[in-house]
Amino acid sequence: MLSLIAPILTVLLLVILVAVFVIDLKTQTIPDGWWMALALLGVVRVSAGYAGFLGDPMPVTLPDSFFGAFAASIPLFALASANGGFGGGDIKLMFGAGIFLGWQPVLLALFIGTILAAVIGVFLLVLGKATRKTKIAFGPYLAIGIAVSACIGQPLISRMLALS
Repeated sequence: MLSLIAPILTVLLLVILVAVFVIDLKTQTIPDGWWMALALLGVVRVSAGYAGFLGDPMPVTLPDSFFGAFAASIPLFALASANGGFGGGDIKLMFGAGIFLGWQPVLLALFIGTILAAVIGVFLLVLGKATRKTKIAFGPYLAIGIAVSACIGQPLISRMLALS
C-alpha cells in the first residue's frame, strides 16, 4: 500500500501546483480549495509516514509539518501587513505547502520562488514589459519552488548544510 502512495501523492501535488500556477497567473488569485487540498495532502503524507519524492530520505514528521505551516506563511504575512506586497492566497499556499513539505523544504521553496520572481521581474523591467508599479502574480513562482523542493529539496538542503 505504501508503495502506491508515492506516485499518487506526486501526481496530486503536481496537479495542484499546475492549477495554482495557471489560475494565479490569469487571475492573480489562489482559490482556497487549492491550498486546502495541498494541506490535506500534507496530512496524508505525515500520517502515512511517506518519505517523499526522488530519493527524499526523510519522512515529514508531525512537528516538521506543524512548524512548516508557519515557517514561510508568517514571514509572508508580516511583509503583507507591512507593505501589502503579497496577497492572502500566497500566504495560505505556503501554509499548506509547509504542512506538506515540513519547515526546511518550505523555506527552500520560498527562497526558490522569491529568486525566480525577482529574476523574471528584473527581466520584465529591462524589456519594458513591466514597471516598478506593475503587480505580478507570486503564486506561479511559489508553485515552482514547491515542486522543486518536493522533488529534490532534501538533497539540496543537505548539500547546503554541508557547505557551512
